[in-house]
Amino acid sequence: MHDETSFSQEHVILQDVWRKAHSMPNGWEVACKDEATATRMRFSLYNAVKHFRSGKYEADAALILAMKECSISFTPDKKGLIIRKKVLSGMLPSLVALLGGMPKSTQELVEEEHAREFAKRMSKEIAEDKPEISQKAHNYGARS
Repeated sequence: MHDETSFSQEHVILQDVWRKAHSMPNGWEVACKDEATATRMRFSLYNAVKHFRSGKYEADAALILAMKECSISFTPDKKGLIIRKKVLSGMLPSLVALLGGMPKSTQELVEEEHAREFAKRMSKEIAEDKPEISQKAHNYGARS
């Protein structure tokens, strides 16, 4: 685990840019004043997470996902960056469209399976555990 003071404030901000971009459905476009600034920004973003990628420090879950699932590319005019999930770049958007949307993650599929199993167990327990209703309960408060 890393000590928060071991990273500069700049690194902490840049790491948070990774997290934020990952949380945005269509990614995040960062405008820069020129191509040189965009190049430095891209280098800085990768530099801010290199110690986590190499295993020198342990990253939080959000940063791990962002590093695994996001890529950084230049805007068409090269004066900005686009940080987005890899599945939103290249040929993958076309494939996602053909599938009718993003496929579920393994974790989501496992959670759904657990929920189905739980529902089956509960239904079975309810069916097997029919409470006996006494005649008194039916007659309680009944008027004759």
